Amino acid sequence: MEREQRLREIAYDLWRDEGQLEGEAERHRFAAEAILAEEEAGRDRGSPGEAAAGAGEAPAVASQEI
Repeated sequence: MEREQRLREIAYDLWRDEGQLEGEAERHRFAAEAILAEEEAGRDRGSPGEAAAGAGEAPAVASQEI
């Protein structure tokens, strides 16, 4: 699949998952580029499923008890 098309698909999925809010295209594009970079890095390491498994998901945040 062409890289530009994959970026568009990821950005569209983010937009849809976040409620289809207008004015967020640039943010979704940057997020899509980061997700795709992770997918590509996973392929370079020889584990394509690893990076794709979390595609489109927000990173987990560890909680700390004080």
